[in-house]
Amino acid sequence: MDKRRLFWGFEVDAKWPELPKDGRIVEPGSRHATMLFLGEVDYEVLKPFIDTYKPDISATPSGVLDKLLFLPNKKKPRVVSIGGYLNEPAPCLNEIKRVKKEMELLGFKTEDREWLLHITVARAPFDLKAWEGLSVRTPFALTGICLYQSFQGLIYKKLHAFSL
Repeated sequence: MDKRRLFWGFEVDAKWPELPKDGRIVEPGSRHATMLFLGEVDYEVLKPFIDTYKPDISATPSGVLDKLLFLPNKKKPRVVSIGGYLNEPAPCLNEIKRVKKEMELLGFKTEDREWLLHITVARAPFDLKAWEGLSVRTPFALTGICLYQSFQGLIYKKLHAFSL
């Protein structure tokens, strides 16, 4: 058994705005849009899916990141994220559903909640005042789907990348 903390996410290509150096910062090369969190799971179980997986998105998804999000809420935020919208969300939403279904067929438990497009840029502790009112508007593209491994210290390693 090869237990790892894993999740599926979209690779994000964006010209990141200047951000405060406040909090535990997620470096630009590690920023992603989480599709589906798997948790601490046996990596070996995923291998048959990884060997045959091909994303079913024909055009590169793009949109605009345009607002700061404080999650889970502004009263007790643990995360600073940049949220936004996709110009054509349906292909990504369909792909998330497809991957989720495949993960459930492999025996993984998944969360049953609506997907929120956001890219985490900092984690607590941080000073909310340093972030409030910051302009973050920037275009972006989702360039791939990756299986990531999460390590302590906000380190996310791409184990497998699938181009869009």
